[in-house]
Parts: sequence; structure tokens; C-alpha cells
Amino acid sequence: MKGLRDNPILDDCQKVLMRCSKLEIDDKNRQIIGIIESGLYGNASTLIDKETFEIVHQKKIDQVEVLPFFFLISIPPNKNEGIIMIERLGERGIRSFFEAYISNEFSKHFSNYYLYFGHLMAAQLVEHLIEVGTIKKLRFVKFNIPHDKIDALEEGHKETSINCEIVFTSRNLPLKKRILSLFSEDKKGIEINNLFEQKEIGAEYDTIKAEVKIGASKRVINLGDFAKARNHVDVTSDVTLSDNNFPAFGSIKKIAFQLYDDFADLLYSKYE
Repeated sequence: MKGLRDNPILDDCQKVLMRCSKLEIDDKNRQIIGIIESGLYGNASTLIDKETFEIVHQKKIDQVEVLPFFFLISIPPNKNEGIIMIERLGERGIRSFFEAYISNEFSKHFSNYYLYFGHLMAAQLVEHLIEVGTIKKLRFVKFNIPHDKIDALEEGHKETSINCEIVFTSRNLPLKKRILSLFSEDKKGIEINNLFEQKEIGAEYDTIKAEVKIGASKRVINLGDFAKARNHVDVTSDVTLSDNNFPAFGSIKKIAFQLYDDFADLLYSKYE
């Protein structure tokens, strides 16, 4: 990673530039965090002001628009498996290129070993949290309530998107088995809004948000997002943005380590 910081990479085949613009190393815990800046070159383009529609810059073919991607690498002491977390920005990411770079550098120094990248699915994490945690709340959410249902509540004629939530709360809701059925092999593809019948909660709903307590901490999980296995976690609503409208480093660092603790519990539980 120091090499990537000191010597940015230009891949003329894929027309990609990549460099490490921020690097923090924790030798004791064997963790590395930082920012990878990456972008494409090879095509000219025009930048236009969205308010005036005037051209503000003509990008040349050898100029690169780089985006900042947070990363975390951790290989705890006495473990032969580590965790890498890499930020995505919408549909743009650096995972494939980043993994290829690490593999190439690794093979230069350890030619007798093979570095393998697997994928911890977000659904695996959610299933694990539900299994080990205590369900404190279930929030059944209905999006975009029809206006004819809320006419009595409206003031004026401004169009407003209104959601409704029905909340079940207890010291320990006895619904763990029902929720875990989302992840069972024989119920793959079950729709979240079919998990509970309308008569059971008294209303239709679009998704379920579960508040789960693990130790002294709590996690709020949108079960609708995790009903299908995916290997990314959306933190858009949790992260604080900086002046350039990208996630502030301190904010995404904090969120990443919270997620890392959850994934580490899942991955390393087999050693216990």
C-alpha cells in the first residue's frame, strides 16, 4: 500500500489510474485503512454548469477525474484469513482492480503462496446478527401512503410523500425463527412483504426494519434489503458528507469499523 501511495498506477489497457492518497497503518492490530483515488482516462469530455449550462472545463484525454474510495484491510494476529472492505460510490467501485493489484504485489514477495479473495455476503451477516442478538423492535413500513388515506391530515395542496410505520417492541420479541426463515434454503426468494400476513399486524407493509441488540450495541437492519444475498451494505443514510459531497473520512471510518466488528464476529467464530 505504501508502494501504491508513492507510485501511482497507470493501466493503459483499462485506462485506469489508481493511487493511495491517504494511509493509516496499525501494526499492533494488523490493520490498514485509507483512501484510494481512482479514475478513467483516454476520453475527452465537457463539463457544463448545471445552472447556466455554460462550459466550465474541457477535459482532455490525458486528464483523469479521480474519485475517493475508502478501504479497510485487517488480518488479525494468529489468523490466516483477513477482511477487506472497499467503498462503492453508486455503480462505481475499484474492487476488481484493487484485488488484482494486491494479488500481484503479494505474488512478488511470496511466490509459494496463493492469495484467495472470497466474499462475505451481507445476508450472511444479517442472519448471524439475528441469531446471536436480541430483537428489540420490528418496524413494519409502508411507503407512499395514498393521499385519499390522509386527506384529513393535509394542510394545503402540496404533494408530499408520506410513509407509515407500525412498531412492535418488547424486551425480546419471540419472532427470531420467523425472520430467520428469510435465509433458509427452502425459502430462497421469499418476498419480505409475505413474511407476515396482513391480518397479523393489521396493515400492509413494504419492508421490515429490525432493531437488534448485540451486547451493549444496537443495529437497525432493513430486512427487505437483505432478503436476497448481496455482498455490499448501503450506508448512504448513515454517513456524514464533507464539503465536496463525498463521505467524510472520520464518518466512514467509524461506520466501517462498526461493520468490521460484525463481520469479524461472523468470520472468526469458527476458530472459537
